[in-house]
Amino acid sequence: MKQDSPEDIWEKREMNKIGLDTFLLQKENVLDFPIDNLIKSLKIQLHKAKSEYHKLTKLERSSRKEVMELKKNENVKETNLQPVIMNYFQEIIYIEDELFVLYETKIIYAFKFLEINIKQLLSAAYEDSSIARQFKWESICQFLKSKKISIKDFNDYENIEQLRNVNNSLKHSDKEIDQRMQQIQEFKNKETFNYIDLESFYIRIKKSPAIFLNSLVHFIFNDLYIFKHERIWELAKSFALRMDKKDALEFSEELLKFYQ
Repeated sequence: MKQDSPEDIWEKREMNKIGLDTFLLQKENVLDFPIDNLIKSLKIQLHKAKSEYHKLTKLERSSRKEVMELKKNENVKETNLQPVIMNYFQEIIYIEDELFVLYETKIIYAFKFLEINIKQLLSAAYEDSSIARQFKWESICQFLKSKKISIKDFNDYENIEQLRNVNNSLKHSDKEIDQRMQQIQEFKNKETFNYIDLESFYIRIKKSPAIFLNSLVHFIFNDLYIFKHERIWELAKSFALRMDKKDALEFSEELLKFYQ
């Protein structure tokens, strides 16, 4: 077995630290920009459709002279405005459904983006490829708990819990809002999801995944590289409970070789 030199150990330790510090610099939610462009375009179409719809419904209730003038100016051939109004109404419903799907996609992807990066971060930091195969959120929490790390201590934990719950609800329901979702401010007293509320929710929690990941980096760094006196004492005690003096001396000698 190749013997690592003190220089090799120092270099690997420092590179691992740098990898943790720079992890988030390489990560970006690539879906936001293209979807935001689609949303912008659809909102313009929606505004035009709604303007025409409201104008026509108002004119339908107006005098016959005004209606005939409108038909003449806008080349409306129908003797009845109802078919035109209905076309705009259907267009509004269709665009709003598209907007709903796009915001639904943004929310689901935001949580998946977070989950993937947590697994990558843990796998790299602890050199354990099995972590990436743990698909359940509960498994990730359990792994962190084994390292004495509680996600409830992370910045923006509450927002991430809301994101996780909304993500699950959108994937498993047909726009219906259950009682648990009604505790979230954007969905209070609502029976169904709509794109406007999803948009408000996403805007509020958009930065939370990055903030949450930053906290995770901080806690992992402390777990792997910060050794205060109390922690060193606990580690020493745990070895003392299993080693006799001869083994402890040999262990100390071998450990110190990596710093000579």
